[in-house]
Amino acid sequence: MPDSKNYLYLYEALELRREYEKRLNYLETFFHNPTDTKVVMSYNENYTIESQYDRSKFRDSIQLLETKKRKINSAIQQLNHNTKIDINNETMSLSEALYLRKLTIKKITELKDTLKTALYSRIIYKEERTIEEPPVASFKKLEEELELNLLLFRELNRKLRRATYEKTVNFANEL
Repeated sequence: MPDSKNYLYLYEALELRREYEKRLNYLETFFHNPTDTKVVMSYNENYTIESQYDRSKFRDSIQLLETKKRKINSAIQQLNHNTKIDINNETMSLSEALYLRKLTIKKITELKDTLKTALYSRIIYKEERTIEEPPVASFKKLEEELELNLLLFRELNRKLRRATYEKTVNFANEL
């Protein structure tokens, strides 16, 4: 629900931006080449474009939605840069927190993969001897680092989610 100035909360603005993108994709499917009067739908079937199809109407709708999407995206980016949150006793913008979350997800994936290899020693069988190579990284250290990253991800997610329900985007509710 918009606030008293009819501005959208961040979560509403994100949903509206997604809706604009979906509508644009939908409208662009109908925006054919003007020389196409027949469309082949399947083998041996041709369909002609309905006379009620108004190409200029679709073009205008697409331009309007592109403008709205650009404006709402700009408003969201402004809010992301101007809004500060505290993560692990460090103040950062929402943009930085989103980027940090992205990096944390990547780090968690890498740590999980590395943790699997840290479980086992590598054994190489030679002609008359056996060589045992210990894991490259310590399982315990990797496990602790993974736990820290999982906790960081949880904190980032919670604070980012809270911000989407508390902060309003300087974009009036329309459409």
